[in-house]
Amino acid sequence: MTEDSIGARTVNRRLLSGGLVMLGLGGILWVAGSLVTTAVAVAAVRGRIQQWDEPPGAKARRRYTQARSAAIAGAHGWRQNGQRPGVSADVVAG
Repeated sequence: MTEDSIGARTVNRRLLSGGLVMLGLGGILWVAGSLVTTAVAVAAVRGRIQQWDEPPGAKARRRYTQARSAAIAGAHGWRQNGQRPGVSADVVAG
């Protein structure tokens, strides 16, 4: 057995080249399709947000102010009562 006959295989270079070209074109089409899909999705989300009564930034500021006010009120109530909310003085002392 010679070195040429062990594991020697012939490859049809024309078919291999054609397959690589089709693979490249498929990749380009996939990227183009994903870009179009992303653009349509972004446009749909922007349109939906523009229909809201309140902009997202204003809503976030309002929710932050509400949460901060609730935290301050809770801390103030805790300082006034000297105990944790919902726990009786007997449980805390003993």
